[in-house]
Amino acid sequence: MTVNGKSFATSAWRIERSGEFGDYVVSGWRYTDLTIWHVNVWQKSDQRPAQTYVVAAGEFYPEPVTPEEKFGVFGLIAAWEAAEPKNP
Repeated sequence: MTVNGKSFATSAWRIERSGEFGDYVVSGWRYTDLTIWHVNVWQKSDQRPAQTYVVAAGEFYPEPVTPEEKFGVFGLIAAWEAAEPKNP
């Protein structure tokens, strides 16, 4: 599975990101001082609305989430956070 994490926008109080994994697209945001992500997940080939989740401490709310979505979202979040500048 290829995970492609692309930066979307950053402000002084909020970080927004988007990316793709497999047939899925993910957009998400979090406040700069918290590690709780708010994400939307949808399939490129599907016309249904995106699934919305809050991801905190390795858990998705609300459940259920497919294993593929969980794996991809965790991979994108890891890539997004690794790309953020570190404060000294």
